[in-house]
Amino acid sequence: MRFVGLDQALRNSGAAVLDGDRFVLAEAFHARAQGQGAAFREFRNWWSGFLDRHNPDWVAIEEPLRSDMMRTAVAYRPNDAFGQSVVKSKVPLTNMQTLLGLYGVRAIAIEVCEEMKIEYVEINNQTWRGVIHGKKPPKGTANTSEWWKAQAMMRCKQLNWAVPSKDAAEAACIAEWLRISMSPAGRARNADLFSGVA
Repeated sequence: MRFVGLDQALRNSGAAVLDGDRFVLAEAFHARAQGQGAAFREFRNWWSGFLDRHNPDWVAIEEPLRSDMMRTAVAYRPNDAFGQSVVKSKVPLTNMQTLLGLYGVRAIAIEVCEEMKIEYVEINNQTWRGVIHGKKPPKGTANTSEWWKAQAMMRCKQLNWAVPSKDAAEAACIAEWLRISMSPAGRARNADLFSGVA
């Protein structure tokens, strides 16, 4: 069975192919167009061509960020008694333009799979990373996104998988998650994801 993993974004994406447990390749994609519409078109052309060339049985697509995700922002305010006070507030994890790009690329990714009659599943990044890496960033990690991408690069290096970028490395790990999940034991654990599979 041939598996593809996709780590997609508006500008920088990665896709990887496994043939059973054999690594085939990982590829990076960078949209060069200025506007979102043109970047979407570039992504569609690349993604449909990638699937056409590699003809997978299954695709795993990383879910985009949720629009309601928040992070804690820390600010310091002058305080007469103590010099300054720490003020914490919840702010959106990212901006609306980024979310629109992520959701647009996600829509194209699944629409192309539907058009080509390729089975696909969407997977949350915490879920696949838990299976592949089995750990979380150390407490106090400043940039968890970069930490996770470094973990993906390290895993690919350990497996001797040649990957051209951090996004391609994450795509390879997503494909590996799919391969593991499609095993009999993996399907039993992920019955809700693969409920439509005979």
